[in-house]
Amino acid sequence: MALKHFFTLLIILSYAGSLVIDIDSATSFKIPKDTDITAKMSSRPSAGLIWAMIPEDSSTIEVENPYGQFSLDEENRNQGFQKFNFSCKDCEPNQVYFAYFVLKRPWKENYSEIRKVSFTLI
Repeated sequence: MALKHFFTLLIILSYAGSLVIDIDSATSFKIPKDTDITAKMSSRPSAGLIWAMIPEDSSTIEVENPYGQFSLDEENRNQGFQKFNFSCKDCEPNQVYFAYFVLKRPWKENYSEIRKVSFTLI
């Protein structure tokens, strides 16, 4: 039953021309052609940890702002989310594209965490 509601929601969001995906819950996504996508993930910039979205060099994914936009969780003001708006307008159907989400403290040289996420155009 939950799966049916998920696909209904996916259809509604796709019809509106945008789709919100949760990077915290999965690392592989199917995205409809010509859809603007928002990737959402947990974040705590107040602790000095900042995520950035980096498409693969060969990718046609276009990121509006690689550092995204931060918003507080209304229920837990110590937590928040970063949202990254991107599109894959020149992507080919059934082709897999990758992006990396890197977590870094600005004053440190190395990344604290790297998440590789795949997107398949449907």
